[in-house]
This record gives sequence, structure tokens and C-alpha cells, in this order.
Amino acid sequence: MKKYIVFDAETIIHPNAPEIIRAKSLKVQPKPGEDLEVTQQNEANRLYELAPLNWQHCQVVLIGLGNEEEFMSIHDGDEGYIVNEFLQILSGALKDHLIIGHNIKGFDLPMIINRARCNKIKVPPNIYQIWKGRPYFHENIIDTLDVVGLGRNSDGNSVENVAQAYGLKINKTGHGANFGELWAKSKAEGIAYNKRDVQVEMEIAHRCGLIELGF
Repeated sequence: MKKYIVFDAETIIHPNAPEIIRAKSLKVQPKPGEDLEVTQQNEANRLYELAPLNWQHCQVVLIGLGNEEEFMSIHDGDEGYIVNEFLQILSGALKDHLIIGHNIKGFDLPMIINRARCNKIKVPPNIYQIWKGRPYFHENIIDTLDVVGLGRNSDGNSVENVAQAYGLKINKTGHGANFGELWAKSKAEGIAYNKRDVQVEMEIAHRCGLIELGF
């Protein structure tokens, strides 16, 4: 089997997001009989809750990557540095590594690529190509969400659900959207949280027959 890298990104709400979200919510009009102020506040609350998972409103603060032998946490520096450092590692590894993660094609990579664009960072051309007007990721990028659902159905196949169904030990608490609270409390705990995510996704990849593990 090829060498591999498993990765997982963590985001928090961007410092500029509350102002942008407020402006968006003011454009929402209530349904007949609904109060305008309540409707707009509810929309603001909804957008704010989802902000860490929306590339327009989030900020990348940590990307963990590694394999069975080593783990690397990219978190020092501003968002531009973190994103660019990861993209350069990813681009260089694609020639002889599988790049694996859970929902990386649906969330992590689109989010990272768009945050790179927001920071005026050029995305290495080998990460994805445009073919017949549609973007396609490099063939060595494998999303275990696709593998678990056999390319047909991803509903209910979150990391937590898949790990539980496969009988894997997962000590994960909370949700990715709440990572900001953990990160503000303790960077060390945030890194440990991310490292466990990478380990669990590595174990899922092993169960899917993508990689070999010694444990």
C-alpha cells in the first residue's frame, strides 16, 4: 500500500463574522404574522451557530495531520500561514501519498481552499483540476465518507456514528462547531482533541481497507 497522511482541520468563528452575520440577518423578511425583529434575530442566531462551519464566516486555527508513526499540528501563526503551510505539505505529498480524512471533500478541503482565497494565497494546481467545467480532486485524495457510503449515501455517517458502529473507541466530546470554546480555554486540549480526531479517522481508513495499521 502507498504511504498515507490523514488530516483534520479545526475552525472557529472569524472575528469579522458577527458584523457580517448581522448585516445578512437584516435582509431577512418575516412570514405573514411573524415579528420582523424576532425573525431577524433568529436568523442571526442560526448563522452565528453555524459560523465555524461556514467558510465565509470561519477562521482556520489548527490543521492536524499524520500517520501511525507521527503527528504534526499546524497552529502557530495567523490563518494565512496555517493554510499555506498545509497546502504546501499536501501538494508535495500527493505524488507518493494517499491523503485521507472523513468528509474532507465535503468540508475540510473546500473550506481550506476558500480560506486560502480569502487570504490571497494561491492554491497548488495539483490539488484539484477543472474537467468539463467541474472541479475534481487529485486521485490520491480519498474521503472515507465516500468509502463508507460507497459513493451513494452519506446521511448518518459522521465520524462519531461510523466509529461507534465499527466498535472503535472514541473519546470525543462536543461538536466541531463548538471547537472555539475549547480552543479559547486551552490550546493544548484543542490540539489533543484534533489529534484524537486524526487517530479515529485513521482507524476508520484502516477498517475500510485503505491503509495498514500495526494496532
